[in-house]
Amino acid sequence: MAIVVGYIFVGPRTVTARKQKNALVKVGVDRDRIWIDEAPSRLERDEMLERGLRQGDTVIVAMASAIGSGGNTRDRAKVLKRLGELDVKLQVGEGPPILYDTPEKIDNYMKMAAAESRALNGRALGKKSTGRPIVYTVTDEQKQAICALWYNRNIDIAAVLSMASDMIGKPVKRHHLKHWCGTSRTRPAGENGDTE
Repeated sequence: MAIVVGYIFVGPRTVTARKQKNALVKVGVDRDRIWIDEAPSRLERDEMLERGLRQGDTVIVAMASAIGSGGNTRDRAKVLKRLGELDVKLQVGEGPPILYDTPEKIDNYMKMAAAESRALNGRALGKKSTGRPIVYTVTDEQKQAICALWYNRNIDIAAVLSMASDMIGKPVKRHHLKHWCGTSRTRPAGENGDTE
């Protein structure tokens, strides 16, 4: 039988373990099934990947950047690839559980995690663009991931905007999020976040 586990990484610039744990419990993770690492160690994560997961399980993280080692994109990609090999889905907060089994899905996750890391480190989005309005083409998968971030109240608005901008490669403003996901940061009734 498939199980749901949580993973928390606590570093100098991450959300506290308590906040991450509360977020995981809120989305249905049993407190006894949460793996916790504190910087710089990733021993619990590595143990979870080698012995704690079976085909069909789901790993839930409160923050996308938790799954990899800081700015080490190779480490994060290695973890996503391993989860895909195990047929284990990864879910960020209240977002949908996704099986990262293609390079495109892994790339989208990497962009989201990198944007989140930058936001947690206090880096700004950059200069405001001028000229003609930008045309936004957002895939359903990107929209689902962006809306999952929007509904996750543990991530502040600036971080959501930064992550959404990195995911689609164009600057995203608050009005875009409201247009795509609704004006409230509360998930609409009838949306449970399942992908199938």
